[in-house]
Amino acid sequence: MLKDLFFPARCPICSDAIPIEKRARLHISPFDKGSRQLYYDGLICRGCLDSLKFITDPFCKKCGKQLAGRNDEMLCSDCLEKERLFDECRCLVTYDETAREIMAEIKYNSKKEYMDIFALLAADRLGDWLKAAGASCLVPVPVHGSRLKSRGFNQAEVLAEGISAFTGIPVRNDVLIRLKNTAAQKNLGADDRLLNLQNAFTAVGKLKNGEIPVIIDDIYTTGSTMEACTEGLLGIGARRVYGLCVCAGEDTADK
Repeated sequence: MLKDLFFPARCPICSDAIPIEKRARLHISPFDKGSRQLYYDGLICRGCLDSLKFITDPFCKKCGKQLAGRNDEMLCSDCLEKERLFDECRCLVTYDETAREIMAEIKYNSKKEYMDIFALLAADRLGDWLKAAGASCLVPVPVHGSRLKSRGFNQAEVLAEGISAFTGIPVRNDVLIRLKNTAAQKNLGADDRLLNLQNAFTAVGKLKNGEIPVIIDDIYTTGSTMEACTEGLLGIGARRVYGLCVCAGEDTADK
């Protein structure tokens, strides 16, 4: 309680303090869908929630990027040109200025609690899709040990644990390991992203026969990270692999 008084939780968009009485409502059962609005009220201002640019139909049926209009294949320009190892990825919001600022706060200013609202949104908006896909576990994209030490947490793992709390789908953070402390993907072109991630991940252990993991990450751009992780999971027994990301860049061909 004293922590809430001196260090109140804040809205990830406007930074206004969330009233203590609203934060207290987060103690209700996360599986009670009828009370989900109480969770939203404890995490974000109602008006600010509307400022997120949610990805809606039409979107790429392979990677989940927002499409400006429908095409025969319902694929973005990247997925029209490239074969994907993963079956499908779904994303919540377009990576616009609002989403970019929230992600920067999470990664560089230790605001890991801002991932809570995205976990709730993923459960509400994509929970039925996860169920239909047959998701057996959530696999967060790992970060290198040195980055984990400096940041203090893995934002993908925080997201996965939040989604798990609302859906009951278990988290497996023991099947993918990051071997290389790669350069930031945002600073690289498509070809350099692939080279950057070459041999960056390895899969360990074994998934149960026929498991269907869902890779969890914060931002989807070219799909290089998703592909590298999918390859590893298929190699240890995954039947199919899906992905779920918070943000996705817009399809450049639509501009």
